[in-house]
Amino acid sequence: MEELDWVRRLNYHGSMASGAKNIVPIDHYELIDLAITGTGLSDFGDDLWQRQYQVYIERLNHINKVHLLGRIRIKTLLLNGLMNRLLIIEKIKRAPEIKNEPIKKPIFITGLPRTGTTILFSLLSLDPTLRSPKGYEVASPAENAARSRKEKINSEQRAQCLFDFEMDIHRGVKSMHNHRQDYSVECQNIMLNTLTMFHREIIADHTSQISYENSLSQYIWHKKVLQILQHKASQKKWLLKCPSHINSLDKLFSVYPDAQILHIHRDPVLAIPSCAKLLKFLTESYCIKNEFQKTFEDFVSYLEISLRKTIKYKQLLELKGVTIHDIQLSDLETRPIDTIRDIYTKLGMTFTEDMKIEIISHLKNNQRQKYERYSKYPSVVTHPTFKLRNQFKFYTDYYHIPTK
Repeated sequence: MEELDWVRRLNYHGSMASGAKNIVPIDHYELIDLAITGTGLSDFGDDLWQRQYQVYIERLNHINKVHLLGRIRIKTLLLNGLMNRLLIIEKIKRAPEIKNEPIKKPIFITGLPRTGTTILFSLLSLDPTLRSPKGYEVASPAENAARSRKEKINSEQRAQCLFDFEMDIHRGVKSMHNHRQDYSVECQNIMLNTLTMFHREIIADHTSQISYENSLSQYIWHKKVLQILQHKASQKKWLLKCPSHINSLDKLFSVYPDAQILHIHRDPVLAIPSCAKLLKFLTESYCIKNEFQKTFEDFVSYLEISLRKTIKYKQLLELKGVTIHDIQLSDLETRPIDTIRDIYTKLGMTFTEDMKIEIISHLKNNQRQKYERYSKYPSVVTHPTFKLRNQFKFYTDYYHIPTK
C-alpha cells in the first residue's frame, strides 16, 4: 500500500526523537485532566469505561508500534471522547427529560464488513421517514456553543476536517468509505464516546484481551446519544448500521428490546479480500510496519467466531418469536427495488413510488457502489481461497449464500 510522502516525512520525526511517544505522550490521567480543563466539567458518568480505557493506553505505550501520525490521531480521538462524555452528562443533567426519550423499533443493519452494509444503509437512508446520525452529530453529540465561539469553528467544520484528514492519509480509502460530516455514519462513531471502541490492530497488539465485541456499557451510551439527538426534534424511526453488531446482539437487545435487525450476507471468499485491504489501510495509518499476516489471521478468526455466535443467538431468538431478517447481497445486486420492497414488508413499513424513484437515481449517480469492484483488490495477504471456503462453509450453508 502506497505511503504518501508527507506521511512518511512526518513519521520520520518520531525516529529523530527516539520514538513518537517522546513527541506525543499519551497518559490516561493527563487526558482526563485535559478534558476537565477544556470543558470545565468533571462528571464522566459511570466508571465502566475506566478499566478498559486505561488498559488500552497501557498496551499502546508498551507495544510502542504506533507512529507519530497514529499517536496524534489516537490522542485526539481519546480526548474528544472524554470531552464528549462530560458534555453528554452535563446536557442530560440540564434536561433530565432526555432520559425519557423513546427509541422505538430502531433498525440496525449489520453483517460482515464489506458485505453490502454500506449500500443498504445508503439506500434506506433515502427514506424521509427514517433518521440516521450524521457525521457532525456523533463527532459532537452535545455541542458546546461557547467552545465553538471560542475556537471559531463549529461542529460541522470540525467533523469535516477529521473525515477529510482520514481520507487524505490514503488516496484509496475514499473509494471504499467516503466520509462527510453531513453523511449518515455507522455506530462505531457513536461508540467512540464510550472510550472502548479501539481494536487491537490499531496498536498492533496480538496478545491482549482488548475485544472486538461491544459491551453493554457501549450500547447504554449509544442510546444516550440517540436520545440527545432526538430531543426536541421530530421522532422519526432510527436507521443505524455497524458490522460489529453481529457479535453483540445479546447486548444490543438488552438496551433495544424492540430492535429490528437486518443481517446482510455475502460470500466470504469475495468479502474477506476486501476486508484485508481495508484492514491493511487501518493498521498502516496508525502503526509502524507490523506483522500484518498475523493481524489478518486474527481478524478472520474473529469473523468466524462472530458468525458462529450469531447463528446460535439467532436460533435462540427464533424460539422466543424474535426474527432477524436476512438479506442476500446477491439479491440487492440483481433486483434492488424488489429487495428493498421485501425489506419494507418485513419491517411493517410502506414502500412508496417516491422511494423507488430515489433508489433508481441514487444507484445511477453513485457508480462507486458497484459491488463487484470490492472483491477485485489485489491480495495483501497469503490466505488460499479453498481455506476460506472450508472455514466458512458452515455460514454459507446455513444462510444459503450463493458462492462462486
